[in-house]
Amino acid sequence: MSKLLIAVALGLSLVAGSAYAEDAAKPADKAAADKAATDKAVADKAAADKLAAEKAQAEKALADKVAAERAAAAAKPAPAILKRVKMRTLMSQGYEIKAVSFVPQDASSRVSKTLDKDAALITLQKGSAAATCFITLEEYVSPGMTDIEWCIEQK
Repeated sequence: MSKLLIAVALGLSLVAGSAYAEDAAKPADKAAADKAATDKAVADKAAADKLAAEKAQAEKALADKVAAERAAAAAKPAPAILKRVKMRTLMSQGYEIKAVSFVPQDASSRVSKTLDKDAALITLQKGSAAATCFITLEEYVSPGMTDIEWCIEQK
């Protein structure tokens, strides 16, 4: 019987030994898993840093472009102030009416940016110089049409 006890004792020892071997392997697997998680976190941080750098570079490029466009716009000379004159004055200087175009209310309102009436666009010419007048149809058929200051010379 003592041999059986020895065998049982050895068997238990072997079982206990194999369990010990499995327990010893678990920390190694855990260490590998921890290393893999750390490597993934480092890779994710590197990717996020690269993305942030690209975003910052794109924002800087856009800001530089906007600044350049503003500088270019500021460098352009201001447009000359348009001087309105009466049609009577233009006709006394030798301008002749060359064309009259009807402008419907919806287009007239878009030009004036307010609710407006039907209008007429009158083109006058004297040699190579031209002038345009923009007046409502009511003004066009009125006797004082030539006294309205809505004509602009284009020399």
